[in-house]
Amino acid sequence: MKRPLHRGKRLKPESKKRRAARIVAESVRQAFKFEFPVCMACRKRATTDCHEIVGAGMRQRTMAQRELWIACCRPCHAVLQGLPQSVKHATELAIKAERDPDWFSMTVFRAAKGGGEVVDEFDIELAACRLAELFR
Repeated sequence: MKRPLHRGKRLKPESKKRRAARIVAESVRQAFKFEFPVCMACRKRATTDCHEIVGAGMRQRTMAQRELWIACCRPCHAVLQGLPQSVKHATELAIKAERDPDWFSMTVFRAAKGGGEVVDEFDIELAACRLAELFR
């Protein structure tokens, strides 16, 4: 039977490199939330979160890319997080295309995703039609 590793001290919750990148990104995100004071999804409540369209394993590369952010309130953020993977990105991109068209880029999205799931313009248009019923 293997013995568990013994550490003399606690692991750092965040590396120095990651912390520096987060601090830089936070100031840019604050400006983004200031630019969009009302939730991009429901257009009713105040913006509290900066939702990343592409996150998780790609977060280090994408956390400073405005093309991959949506300013939203906490309830809409929870809705976006809970969507099935099959419609999640299409819905997020539909919100981005409609509410922040100057910073909408399928090229940046595809580069950040690095292949895998394919979302095309038809999927985004279909998701745009469902936005009103999804975020009431």
